[in-house]
Amino acid sequence: MEKLMIKNMLNKVGFVRIALMASVGIPFILASNAFAQNPPPPPPPGAAPAPAAEVERVIVTGSNIPTAEEVGPNPVFSLNRDLINKSGAGTTTEQLLQRLPVVNGTNIPVNNNGTSQSGPSGTAALGLRGLDPGATLVLVDGRRVAPFPGAALSGYGFVDLTTIPITAVQSIEILKDGASTTYGSDAVAGVVNF
Repeated sequence: MEKLMIKNMLNKVGFVRIALMASVGIPFILASNAFAQNPPPPPPPGAAPAPAAEVERVIVTGSNIPTAEEVGPNPVFSLNRDLINKSGAGTTTEQLLQRLPVVNGTNIPVNNNGTSQSGPSGTAALGLRGLDPGATLVLVDGRRVAPFPGAALSGYGFVDLTTIPITAVQSIEILKDGASTTYGSDAVAGVVNF
């Protein structure tokens, strides 16, 4: 019986604690809502409205700070249409580029057989400075050329030079130095513009 009385007493004490916390906490919750419902006091009569803040106009102008790459001479090799005609190259662009001293003939692999491991058959890729053809950016009239669709088979993306006819080329500019800061990571070896 004594245990039952202690248990009953603890239940009453627990209920009293909860009731006490609720009776103290509920007025604070309701009072905070009452403060939010009071309108702001009206301004005193005769007081002038506060002047509007003046906002200054700010003009931001971008500037180009020349770097050593932009100021110094770039190693650009150029060929115009007259030099292309006098070169005696065949009808394909890769035949002309293989004869240039800027580009090693070994850097333009022409794959004519279907068993080649270096790329699809009948394609020609250009690689400057002994790097993979994927590290040389090829442009036509200053715009990027889409990579060859079979590039996934060869392991690197490249532009097929057989798709650029030599008769359509008016000039060739070859930037023999890395231009990744200007053109991105696909121009590490250099840039060729047709």
